[in-house]
Amino acid sequence: MISAVVVLTVLVTTLTYSNSVLAFPGGVVSGEVTCGASDVENALVSLIVDESVEDTDYTDSNGEYRLIFGDWLLETIECTIKVEKSGYTTIYRDTYLYPSDPTDFNIEWEVTQTCNGYVYDQNNLAVAGATVKLIDDTTVLDSDTTDVYGYYSFSEDVQENLYCKIQAEKTGYETHYIYIYCSEQTTSYTFRIADPLANKIALFLYATDAVVDTDIESYGNQLINDEGFDTVMYYEDEEDWEGAIIGDLDSNETSHDFVFIHISGHGAYDSGEDNSYLITDPSTETRMYSDDLATCINALESHNIFILITACHAGGFEDDLKGTGVFVITESNSSSPAYALGSVPAESAFSYYFYEKLDADYSDTDAYNSAKSLTETYYEEEIEGSQYDEGPQYILKDDQILYTWFEWR
Repeated sequence: MISAVVVLTVLVTTLTYSNSVLAFPGGVVSGEVTCGASDVENALVSLIVDESVEDTDYTDSNGEYRLIFGDWLLETIECTIKVEKSGYTTIYRDTYLYPSDPTDFNIEWEVTQTCNGYVYDQNNLAVAGATVKLIDDTTVLDSDTTDVYGYYSFSEDVQENLYCKIQAEKTGYETHYIYIYCSEQTTSYTFRIADPLANKIALFLYATDAVVDTDIESYGNQLINDEGFDTVMYYEDEEDWEGAIIGDLDSNETSHDFVFIHISGHGAYDSGEDNSYLITDPSTETRMYSDDLATCINALESHNIFILITACHAGGFEDDLKGTGVFVITESNSSSPAYALGSVPAESAFSYYFYEKLDADYSDTDAYNSAKSLTETYYEEEIEGSQYDEGPQYILKDDQILYTWFEWR
C-alpha cells in the first residue's frame, strides 16, 4: 500500500514537472535594451498581455532584461514590451510569446528620423537659402539649407517618439514649423513662409442692422494685435461694397499680400437670379450678389485671400467663389439661417467662436472646425425649439489657398 502511494506521488510529480517545462521555457521573453551604441541600464521593462502587465524587470548594467508570463502557455500569443526610463521617451514593441520556445527580443531605443521636402513662399515660388531645423525643445539636432529649388533633406539618430519641431526660417521671412513624434518613417513636408514684401490687409464690410460696430472693431484690433495685420479698413452701411473692394482694397494690396475680407449683413436667396445676396445699406436695401463679389475678387492681385461671410442664406457666395482660388467660409448655405448670440444686431455665434479660437492660437482650419462644432451645439442648446428656431445652421467652407494663412504657432 505504501509502495502504491509512492508510485502515485512520483507520477503526479513527474506530470507536474512536465507541464511546467512545457509552460515556462516558452512563456519567457528576454533581450537587451540599447540606445545607439550604448546599453541602457536601469530601464523599467514591462510585459503586457491583453492590456495587463504580467511581469516587470529592470535592465542590468549590460542593458539585459528577462520577463516571464505567469500562466501556462498552450498557444502562441501576442504581447507588448514597454520600456521607460527618466530622461528617455517611452517606447512600445510588439512581439510574440511561444508555448515551447523563449523569445529573444532586443530593443533599440534609437531611430533614424529623416526629414525632407520643400520651402516655398506664399506665391508658390521656391525659397533658396532657407534653414530647416529639427529641434528638441531648444536644442537643434540637425538642419539643412534649401537649394535653388527650395529642397531640404537631413537624417538624425534620435530616441523613438521624441517630440520634436521641424522649423523653416530665413531672415526677413515668416518662420513656420510643425511638430512630430520621431520614428523610422520619413517626414516629408512642404513649408510656406511669407516673403519680406508680404503685408496683411483686412477689410470689414458690414451693415449696422445686422451687427454691432464695436464687435467688428474688436475683431479688427485682434487681427492687428495677435495676427500681425498691417492695415485694417472698415466700411459700414455703404451702398457700394463692390467699389470698396476693387477700389480701396485693390489699391492697397499686391500679389505678395494676404487679404482677409469679413462681410456681415442680412442675406437672402433670390431664386429668380439663382443667387445669394446681402443687403449692403439697410436704408436703401442695396444688394450685393454672390456673382458680383466673385467678379470683384478676380480683380485682386493677391493669391492668398480669405473671405468670411456672416449672413443667412449665404451659400451662393461659397458656390460662386469656388473658382477664384480663395479660402471662403459662409455661415449658412443658400436655405439656412445664421444665428446671432442674442437679439439682432449682435455678434454671430460662428464669428464669435471663430475669432475666439484664433485668439487661442488655433490655425485657420482648426478655428473653423472648432467654431463650427460650437455653433452647432449653440443651436441645439439655445435655439432649437425656441421662437427663434428657423432650422439648423449649415456652415460651408472651401479652402483653395496653398498657404497656412493665419500665423502658425
